[in-house]
Amino acid sequence: ATDAHKLYTDKIEGNYTFDDVEAVLPSRAFAPLLTILNGVDEVTMSVDTKNFIFTTSDTTLTCRKIEGNYPNFKAIIPNHPTMIEAVKAEFIQALSRVALFADSTTSLVKLNVSSDKMDMEGSDIDFSKMSKDSVGVIKWQGNALSIGAKANFLAICASNIFSDNIIIEFGTSTQPMLLKDSMRPNKTILLMPMMTV
Repeated sequence: ATDAHKLYTDKIEGNYTFDDVEAVLPSRAFAPLLTILNGVDEVTMSVDTKNFIFTTSDTTLTCRKIEGNYPNFKAIIPNHPTMIEAVKAEFIQALSRVALFADSTTSLVKLNVSSDKMDMEGSDIDFSKMSKDSVGVIKWQGNALSIGAKANFLAICASNIFSDNIIIEFGTSTQPMLLKDSMRPNKTILLMPMMTV
């Protein structure tokens, strides 16, 4: 799933009885789908030329496929040389504190990554306010760098990591950052950076 700023990709292992299918499912279909999946142990998905059909023991949801091809998302997921691992709770708490002082129009926070810590900075020049916070780094490889991100987008991405630690991979300040989940190795969340001054 993508909104051109964030991309979420996951691969779920299961028992499949059909060939690979690629199709675009509208995002508005997910709210009712999640409702029928709540408390259900098993769901069957079938696909025809125009529809997805999700069936549980007592409910059937039919959703029309969107015409057209989904972009080749695998082509935009880079391999990055710089990686950090930090405690997710500490990362999210520091981000929420710094975001309070970020510019209200851009919501820009700056991340300064080094071998022993990640410094976060949010500021709003118009109102003369600024905040800095740090998060300890558990693992590190690569080079020190600075990168900007939209605070609320970064918070959404980080909150979708289910393990206790968050893994973030960086390339350069203009390349997207990747957030990974050690509990779900097939999950990748890509976030486009923002230019910092």
